[in-house]
Amino acid sequence: MESHLRPETAEAMREAGVDISGQWSKTADVYAGQDFDLVVTTCDEAKEVCPLFPGAKRMLHWSIEDPVGRGMPAYRAARDQLKALIEKELLA
Repeated sequence: MESHLRPETAEAMREAGVDISGQWSKTADVYAGQDFDLVVTTCDEAKEVCPLFPGAKRMLHWSIEDPVGRGMPAYRAARDQLKALIEKELLA
């Protein structure tokens, strides 16, 4: 199942200089049978639903609070938390 990108998500990223307006939300099923060097889950529900991702050489879980329904400050906080984790754990 696919769905539209939440406008708040696109706005938070646009504020950071990143255009994701052409993206959309996808389920893990879209990637079935593909191999990955790294899979990162970002919500606790995703970790519980798919604790193993076939074909992933490495998996990380980052608990990011879902910003839906909590306004733009929550989207900005999630964006900034993800940026910090990427810089600390993946780009170091």
